[in-house]
Amino acid sequence: MNNIYKCRLCGKIVNRDSDKKWIKSYCDQHRKYSRLMRIELNDKLIDELCKEFLPNYFELSSFKEREILLLESAFSQGAAVMMNLLKNGNYIHVK
Repeated sequence: MNNIYKCRLCGKIVNRDSDKKWIKSYCDQHRKYSRLMRIELNDKLIDELCKEFLPNYFELSSFKEREILLLESAFSQGAAVMMNLLKNGNYIHVK
């Protein structure tokens, strides 16, 4: 079963065919052995990633209700795209 892992040294996100909580691996960036720690994709992780990579805040009081719903939909769709990228083996780097 494919799971998503994160390198403890460089933060690189990778897919591996394993069910283990961590895997011994070699980090090319740091040129030493490291552990890949399995990460679970859930709403909490998506919220943390959004807070880290989307630090801007919007004052929604000037928006109409319909515009707020469209913004919420766009952000939800963006989170779904991020999850699909991670699940389908496209590698991204998380700082």
